[in-house]
Amino acid sequence: MSDSFSIASTTGIPPEAAVFSLKPVNPAVGAMTIRLGLAAAENASLGLYDVGGRRVAYRDLRSARPGWQTLQFRGLPPGVYHVQLSQEGRTLVSRVVVIR
Repeated sequence: MSDSFSIASTTGIPPEAAVFSLKPVNPAVGAMTIRLGLAAAENASLGLYDVGGRRVAYRDLRSARPGWQTLQFRGLPPGVYHVQLSQEGRTLVSRVVVIR
């Protein structure tokens, strides 16, 4: 599992203006950048899976505040990945292509 993960930035916005959203930069060149929105301060998690369905990275976002978060994964080999954002019974999935 990849440990090359960081929260690049956090933008706190009023909870009433936040939306549950997942927006990866696609295709990703080198580092994969994912922008996600959390509408509430509830437990959330982000999983990264290869095309074979194997989890290659996972982060518990329990301490994330409502608003937009920008996350980065580094050191991933080129390929197709699925990013899954889950929060309190809601799930969003997006496909990302990593190229060199």
